[in-house]
Amino acid sequence: MQTKLNNDMQSLNRNQDSRQERLINKLSQDYCTMRSPEEILCEKERMQDVINVLHRIKHNIPQELWWIMVQIAVKKRTQTQVAAELNVTQSAVCKKIKKAVGLVSRIITIQEYNECFRY
Repeated sequence: MQTKLNNDMQSLNRNQDSRQERLINKLSQDYCTMRSPEEILCEKERMQDVINVLHRIKHNIPQELWWIMVQIAVKKRTQTQVAAELNVTQSAVCKKIKKAVGLVSRIITIQEYNECFRY
């Protein structure tokens, strides 16, 4: 039993080390390129703008619609997967997405959308 536990812990440590190495490589590719202080400042400002817009959206639409948007846009789940979790049909999820998009279109302007989400 102790040997299996030790083997499991070693495997877990190797997996964590591997994830950390991938993250370091990603960060070094993305952020360790030569950039001017102005470029870095502009990137920070842009990210803060995105965060502010997302907070406005989150706090101005129903929690269920926010959750669905996160599942689909961030976690890359399908409407069918979300429907199964909510115990509704895929078409019901589609209607909720359309409702969320309609509400979001009243919360942020097209200019904000383009500045934040169109790279």
